Amino acid sequence: MSVRLSLKEAVDEIFRTRSEMSDREPFFLIIGAGLSVPSIPTASELQIQLEEKYNKDKIRYNLPDLVPPSTDPIDLYSFWFEKAFPQPIMRRDFLKTLMQGKPPTPAMLRLAHLLISRRLSSLVITPNFDDLLSTALLLFGTHPIVSDHPETVSRIEIGDASTIKIAHVHGSFQFYDCCNLRGEITEQSQIHTRPSGGSMAFFLNQILNHKSPILIGYSGWDHDVILTALKQRLKTRPASHVYWFCHTVASYDRLSRDITDSDYVRFILPEGKPNSASLDLSTSDPHTADVALMHRAAFEPATLQAVDVLDALNERFEIDEPMLTQNPFEHLALRLEATYTSTGSAPFQDEARIDHYDLHSVVRRLRHAAVRESEERVDSEKALERIRTLIRRSNYKRAVIVASDATPAYIATIDVAEHESLREFVELFRRAVSAARTKSTDPAFESLMSAADTLIQSSMDERDRAASANARLTRAKAFTREHQHQQALEFIDAALSLLDGTANSDARGIQVDALLGKGVNILLTDSADPHGYEALDEVIKSPIEGRKHAIYHAYNHKADFLNTSGDPGRALSVYSEFISRFGMDEEARDDVIATVRAAARMANRSNLYDEALRFVEISERLLKTAVSPQQAASLRATGLSKAQALNGLGQSAAAILALEQLDRLDDAELPKSSQLDVMRSLARMHIERNEFSKARDYYSRAISTFEHEKSDYMKRRVAEMRDALLELSEGTTEEALPAEDREDDT
Repeated sequence: MSVRLSLKEAVDEIFRTRSEMSDREPFFLIIGAGLSVPSIPTASELQIQLEEKYNKDKIRYNLPDLVPPSTDPIDLYSFWFEKAFPQPIMRRDFLKTLMQGKPPTPAMLRLAHLLISRRLSSLVITPNFDDLLSTALLLFGTHPIVSDHPETVSRIEIGDASTIKIAHVHGSFQFYDCCNLRGEITEQSQIHTRPSGGSMAFFLNQILNHKSPILIGYSGWDHDVILTALKQRLKTRPASHVYWFCHTVASYDRLSRDITDSDYVRFILPEGKPNSASLDLSTSDPHTADVALMHRAAFEPATLQAVDVLDALNERFEIDEPMLTQNPFEHLALRLEATYTSTGSAPFQDEARIDHYDLHSVVRRLRHAAVRESEERVDSEKALERIRTLIRRSNYKRAVIVASDATPAYIATIDVAEHESLREFVELFRRAVSAARTKSTDPAFESLMSAADTLIQSSMDERDRAASANARLTRAKAFTREHQHQQALEFIDAALSLLDGTANSDARGIQVDALLGKGVNILLTDSADPHGYEALDEVIKSPIEGRKHAIYHAYNHKADFLNTSGDPGRALSVYSEFISRFGMDEEARDDVIATVRAAARMANRSNLYDEALRFVEISERLLKTAVSPQQAASLRATGLSKAQALNGLGQSAAAILALEQLDRLDDAELPKSSQLDVMRSLARMHIERNEFSKARDYYSRAISTFEHEKSDYMKRRVAEMRDALLELSEGTTEEALPAEDREDDT
């Protein structure tokens, strides 16, 4: 069976394996769209754009209404891509407009930094069409070998570790016949036995025979060439384990069982509490899901981000700072020498290669500039550069130590007029303690507060006030993580005091975050305190632009705490207000879906069954416009709340019918945890109707289907159903379901 590891455990295993096999590369990297966001939209975001394009064309050209024939991710994406752009050249031009000239993302820069070190691997496989990784590598002065067509894979020598190689297995936006449609993607996945050319599948099989993949930012589309080849390889033991870093728990749950059940795959899932945008209520116990929703800290990471994975790898492998940032003048000089001279720094010799632009002198001037820049750099700038260097190397903990040690001298020697330099010091220090998740009582925070205080002692600049306030807010977040809410509030109030009257947009954004933190911390102390609701209301009333997620959090926190304080009616009204305000906003769709599901559950637990059915009706309307299979699956799971509400209203036959409709759905249409809950609920309702044989059948099927699932929730539910089945077999019905289920079933 597959194994779950923490991020640290996985990175340590990868480092140890690579260190013990220093004479060869045991791994290669598979990267997906998670590394290209936000420069490039994801497939689901693209799908929205494509559907909107077709709807506009429908009016313009009198085209028919269309219904996709399938909810499979590839089918949906392919369907709307072909309908929006029926010609291959139109599809290529669209992708070119979308992707050409886009800046590398932080994750791509981190990956490029890791690759140029040659410490982990020199080979990257990607289904992405963009060239962000190539751009990032060129920025660092490295020219990769790129293949974006089956006929060009011969460029890539699998065993050559001296060059960085990138294979776009679905093509790139620069290649005319991009692989965008289901048929094209499936064709790429077909296994051919030709030793060269014509088959990305054969190429991938060759790689997998010698190396194991590390997958980052890749969700795994069924039928694509990567997943097809990987499934084939996992039928036998690979030389090394496969490491799959999952963006969310839900993305792990969506993987097919021949991947998740493999003994050879190590899965790394997010740690910590999710935020409202990523919470998948279908994968949690109904009660604990809402508790998690209520207590999710506004400051907790929602997911396992690709950049965090690469940060951890770069730090563990102790990757040196790239020459570009370490010595930019020398970096440019070396690039010029490599490009325009034939023998190192010597001038061109023969007549045919006369250096008409005197580039040799340009190199000399660059080197002189490097010397002058080094000599002129004052101590304060050197301190900043040391911290920058450590942050670039993902060594945040060391950056915290260096910044903390440097603070007294930095404050003492810097000119009071050098606010920009001190402001940068405070911001770099703040970023380091935040990324390192420094504890609130760590002396480093006292150093940061000292620097932040010095920054505003003689400054009226709003940017300085914002930086100082942000430092205080960062410490408040640390206190919040440690459940020290009164201490958190002290620093939040100090931050808000500094931001009072500021008009700067950055300052206003920090102010909104501080108000959200204030409301959460007050209500975690006393869920009936009106001051907490006032703070959340200020966030809700703030301008939407750039602050949507803070507003989402404020609505959901307000509803959660109202329910906790014994006022579910008002809580449901808050949910309704949120849905009414953001229900048509595509960017907020995932938050709206999570809210609808939470509201239906809350209504059922409060015996407000008609209200529960009202939210179920909203979910059914949203299902008709779901833009991804994941959204559709999550919305279908609301059928569990429908069944509970109908049963609560005395309509048990209708409730069973609703559950039986859900029971016919497969993994792609309904999350596994919801499938288990459907069987469990059916068993319970049949017990209530004294239909014990049917109840035993549902329990038995649920146990046999899900007994090998690894999530704590699934394992606990299966264990409960084993006990319930035993009670039924012994003729006992009252104990056939745990008290928890009798009180609160999904």
